Amino acid sequence: MPTLFLSGPALWKQTTRLARKSRHADLAVAYCGSEAPLLLPLKKGSRLVVDASPEAMKSGRTDPHALERFVHRGVKIFSAPHLHAKVFVFSRAAIIGSHNASRNSRDILSEAGVLTTDAEAVRIARRFIDGLGARPIHRQELTMLKKIYRRPKYTFSGAPVRKNALGPWLVPLVTDEWEDTDQKQAEDGRSQAKANMSHPRRSDLDEFGWWGKGFIEKAKIGDEVIQVLRDGRKYWIYRKGVIVGRRLYIAKGRPRGIFYLEIPATQQRISLTKIRQTNRRLARRLRRAQTPTKPGKAILQYLARFWPE
Repeated sequence: MPTLFLSGPALWKQTTRLARKSRHADLAVAYCGSEAPLLLPLKKGSRLVVDASPEAMKSGRTDPHALERFVHRGVKIFSAPHLHAKVFVFSRAAIIGSHNASRNSRDILSEAGVLTTDAEAVRIARRFIDGLGARPIHRQELTMLKKIYRRPKYTFSGAPVRKNALGPWLVPLVTDEWEDTDQKQAEDGRSQAKANMSHPRRSDLDEFGWWGKGFIEKAKIGDEVIQVLRDGRKYWIYRKGVIVGRRLYIAKGRPRGIFYLEIPATQQRISLTKIRQTNRRLARRLRRAQTPTKPGKAILQYLARFWPE
């Protein structure tokens, strides 16, 4: 059976099986999320080419922590900026498909690919990877990339927005991998948002996604935002930022929005644990937040002690 069309769960099932079975593999996969080492159990000496550019790190498309786990296994990591192909070459087979190495690809997105055992096709696929001109990524560079990496942030909610006072929005978020559609929308709006920044030398451009109605209809350019981020078991409170851009669109029949924030480059966030040490009541409220709200003067005054104007 030289060629087989794969889609749905069968695509990742075969990809993972061949990665585990092959003594050596050569892969060119545009983006690798946090789940990539589980999806691709590659052997020592295998080659993995990804887009490990600073842009891919800052947007969260490639996770340097996942790449570091591959390096610990003895996998050789290479970077090819602008890579978009997904080519998986194993010992005697190759899969060419649409799937990045991410949890969204496995669990949510509609992916498809072709598995071939034709010897000539396998050779040509490996030759394609050889010709990418990718450069090696070493441990020292991964350390630097981890410093600039930003996990994608989003919230999905159809709940009504509570607007009970003036001042910045308090927006609860979680970290997760974005779908390709959301990544493309974020890329398309990023340059204009950067142009809208008031102090580009002293500030960073941050971004988050909101899936669902409510907030995307209320929040406007110029509004201030305080992000409350749940990252695994940790909670972080971000310094107040200003919306300098937004991109609204429809995906899977639902409204979505990417919001770009200009946020001071220094002391961008504090742990919720630090707030809990002096104000347990506020810490509980921030942890339980589920929908954007205008928090009120008392909360803003308390948070201001961490970031004096």
